[in-house]
Amino acid sequence: MSFLNNPLDDPKQLHDFLFELYDFAFLLSSKMLDTNHPYATNASLYPFMVYIEDFMDLYGRKMITDSAKEAGLNSEESLKEAHASLDTLRTMMQELKEIPPVVDAVNEASKRIKNNWGTRD
Repeated sequence: MSFLNNPLDDPKQLHDFLFELYDFAFLLSSKMLDTNHPYATNASLYPFMVYIEDFMDLYGRKMITDSAKEAGLNSEESLKEAHASLDTLRTMMQELKEIPPVVDAVNEASKRIKNNWGTRD
């Protein structure tokens, strides 16, 4: 997919892009769970996965269903896949949540958000 094209203009492209968000979160999670990978120590990536999970839970599944219908795809299958992907992401996040550096990173990110919210130009 080219980011020169706006995925919101094409329902098939939006559908695929939303599933790519899941793929990206899965990739980050698997790298963080791999103790031999440099990302394993980068617990600050966890809040980003929280954002993806929250977005997909609140909006993504409906957007996937709607874009599948508009693109002429099987919206029921797309929704089923979106539910399975969200469950997989949550399982991976649960595993990561047990790692102490991740807990610290989440706490630090929360403090930064609280202290910096609305202060940037």
